[in-house]
Amino acid sequence: MAPPRDSWMPIPSPMKVIQGEDNSGRWQDFSEAFSDYALVDSLYKEVPSVQMAKFRAVFGEENRTIIRNLEIGTQVNDAVDATGLNPCQQLKLTLEALEKRFRAHRNIIYQRYVLYRMKQNFGEMTKDFFERVSKQVKRCDFGAAAKQTLRDILVLGTAYPKAQEACFRESHAKLDAQRALQIIEMCEDNERTVKNIQVLKSVFPVIVVTTLS
Repeated sequence: MAPPRDSWMPIPSPMKVIQGEDNSGRWQDFSEAFSDYALVDSLYKEVPSVQMAKFRAVFGEENRTIIRNLEIGTQVNDAVDATGLNPCQQLKLTLEALEKRFRAHRNIIYQRYVLYRMKQNFGEMTKDFFERVSKQVKRCDFGAAAKQTLRDILVLGTAYPKAQEACFRESHAKLDAQRALQIIEMCEDNERTVKNIQVLKSVFPVIVVTTLS
C-alpha cells in the first residue's frame, strides 16, 4: 500500500488525447497542472524511477503507448536534482519530447476558430469567462495583438448587453482588457443586486397600510 499523501494538491486528471485533433491545448493544461502537483508534492525529490512511475500514472493508463513511442531510452546514472525543484533527466527528456510532439500538431487556425466562437455561458461568472478567454488567447500566437484580442472577445462574448453598450461608449484608447473586465463586472454586480431585490420582494411583499377615516 502506498503511503498517505501529505499534500493538499489534488492529483491532475489524466490527459485526454483525441486522435486526429489538435491536442496542444489539452497538453498545456495537463503540463501546467502536473508541474504544480509535482512541486507541491515534492515529486522531484523522489528517485528517478518513482518520478517516472508517478508521471506515467498521472498521464493516464491509455497514454502509456505514447510515452513508449517517444523512444527516449533509459538514462544511465540518472539522479535526483540537488535542489529538488527540477525533474530527473529521464522525466525532463520525456516532458520535452511530449511538448515537441503536441506542439508540432498545433493548429493555430483551429485555436483561433475556438477563440472567436467563445461566449460567456449562462451562470458563468465574468472572472471565470475572462480566465477561459485568456487561456485560449495564449494558444493562438497573436503576439503583440494578444491583449487587444482578449479585450475584443471579452466584450463581444459577454452575457451582459448593457456592459457591451458601456464598452462601446468608452474611448478606444482607454478601453483595454482590464477596463473592459471592470465594466462588465460592474454590470454583473448590478444585475445580481437587482435580482436579489426582486427575490426579496417576492418573498416579503410590501404591505400597504391604509388608515380608515
